[in-house]
Amino acid sequence: VFSIEDPHAFDAISLDNSLTIESFKKKMSMKIIEEKDDHVVFDIIGIDAPLANALRRIMLSEVPTMAIENVYIYQNTSIMQDEVLAHRLGLIPIAAEPRMFSYVNEAKDKEMNETNTLVFTLVAECKKNPTAKSSAAPETLYVGANVTSGQLKWIPQGKQEEKFGKGGVKPVHDDIIITKLRPGQKIEAELLAEKGIGKEHAKWSPVCTASYRLLPEIEIKKEFRGAEAEALVKLCPMKVFDIEDLGGNGAMEDKKAVVRYPRNCSMCRECIRRHPQEGEGQRIELRRVRDHFIFSVESVGVYKARDIVTEALKVLKSKAAKLRSDLKNIYK
Repeated sequence: VFSIEDPHAFDAISLDNSLTIESFKKKMSMKIIEEKDDHVVFDIIGIDAPLANALRRIMLSEVPTMAIENVYIYQNTSIMQDEVLAHRLGLIPIAAEPRMFSYVNEAKDKEMNETNTLVFTLVAECKKNPTAKSSAAPETLYVGANVTSGQLKWIPQGKQEEKFGKGGVKPVHDDIIITKLRPGQKIEAELLAEKGIGKEHAKWSPVCTASYRLLPEIEIKKEFRGAEAEALVKLCPMKVFDIEDLGGNGAMEDKKAVVRYPRNCSMCRECIRRHPQEGEGQRIELRRVRDHFIFSVESVGVYKARDIVTEALKVLKSKAAKLRSDLKNIYK
């Protein structure tokens, strides 16, 4: 019995599943489809699912960031419990270059210092607005009612200010609501941020999401012409199909349905349900290209999305190098 990794597993459909370094180098390619600072969509062609999934998991859980790990609460008279407040503070993404810090557990005696720790303070107090009417909305009636991430104050340690600049370390977003206060309530806390990875806790994950899907492949087995072609185009919710005018004069009989945007396909199968099997088989056949992966990576803002992919590839490369070294030691 063959597993899917066996080179002969797909002989029945004339597919060579064997893998050599030469064939991998020849087939493998990457192409950026869409890129913004916080989002990137790219294709990887010529790899198998285990390798694609390894890259995805590394982006989620092994690319390091800085996050609040220790919270010293000196005063908290809000309705939020200390442990819940500490947890919410830990989830605030910190805009600090993780590659310029070391891990706390790498320091002598695991001592916190300027090379591995960031210090923040949070002081928030709510007071009643003396000029507001009693019937006013809470946003007007109270001053300091919303405690936000923008109220975290970075306290540089050692030469950190020289390295990162004045105000060079701060939360990625300053409008994240941490909790809400009412007159007389106050919070005072000291926060220590350190370097870590998502494998230890999700607060260190650099991505909102990192996912992939296989490229859809749609084949029209029997032509759609005229009114039938127009109906197919309108039927698809993802606008995968388009009309091609074969005659160039706009005549109905010259209109033919073609697959124009296969990447848009969500495999909803609406085109198959409305056009069931006829005679020799389905009029439309849906497949996925087994070695063409469409990745979508969205950053929380600590890194640019492109840099997350780059860092993940570095981690993957180091893992492969370690495996190679270990195998050499075993079989030398």
